[in-house]
This record gives sequence, structure tokens and C-alpha cells, in this order.
Amino acid sequence: MSDPEETKDLAPDPSHARIVAECKAKLLAICDPQEVDRRAKARQAELLEANGGREAVIARGDLGFTPAPGFAADFQ
Repeated sequence: MSDPEETKDLAPDPSHARIVAECKAKLLAICDPQEVDRRAKARQAELLEANGGREAVIARGDLGFTPAPGFAADFQ
């Protein structure tokens, strides 16, 4: 394998155009990526607000991961 860490983006390579189109069609069949992005950012904003706002969260530090759904962020 020449790129085991998958650091090279193959999507722009014309030889991969068919598979890129197939993947895009499958994605669009299950969701609207722009709507998913909008909802995710709205949820992130809600979580920031619930935890004291952006500056308070930054001051506490990064968890290093996203808590699983249903679990509260624990900065301790």
C-alpha cells in the first residue's frame, strides 16, 4: 500500500471520478450534507452556551474528544 495513512486526496484524480460520483450519489440519497452541517453547528453552539460560552470552554481546555451522545462533558 503506497498511502497507508491515507494522506493523499485521490478525489481530484480523474481516474477516480466514477467512484467519487457513486459515493456522492449514495451520500445524497441518505442526507443533505448542508443541512447536516447546519444542524451540527447549531448543536455545537447550544453546547457552548450550555457550558458557559465559547470563552469559558476555551479557558477550561479541550477534552480531546467529543463526548458520546447522552453523556455530559466532564472537564475534571
